[in-house]
Amino acid sequence: MSKRYDYRQAPELLQRLNDLDSKAVNLLPQVSYILVGDQASDYQAYTLVHHNAHYNISSLLREEAQRAYNEDKALVVPGFIGDYPEALWVLSEAQLPDFVQGLEQVRTEQQYQALKSRFAVRRSDPDFWRYSDLLHRVAKRYRGIEYGLFDYNRLENR
Repeated sequence: MSKRYDYRQAPELLQRLNDLDSKAVNLLPQVSYILVGDQASDYQAYTLVHHNAHYNISSLLREEAQRAYNEDKALVVPGFIGDYPEALWVLSEAQLPDFVQGLEQVRTEQQYQALKSRFAVRRSDPDFWRYSDLLHRVAKRYRGIEYGLFDYNRLENR
């Protein structure tokens, strides 16, 4: 029987990502899905959200000038937020500590790409559609009647 997580809160290990350094957060896309499990058990789904900080939001123009990059934060929540994943991480429970520690140590694009090479599913992955089917099976279990297909147009391949 697989270990069940409280649907309202991510496991303590994943909650460490809520305290990521802003340099690591700034390398993350806006929405990443994390699947944790293995073929013998049910996968648990989490969304890693990149929150953009701003000095001021009084104008729709010149957003870049108003961004407070060193105040950006990450938040991990159980389930799925959004329908446009930009990164997909598929991990076994045994890989989870290494993934969290690796993301905590990321400071450069090269380090982020190395972590993605180890744990992420890219669009160029030969097994991409197998992972897509897995993602949709898990989403159907989580969302029930609200289930629908994800749009991969924003899925990064870096």
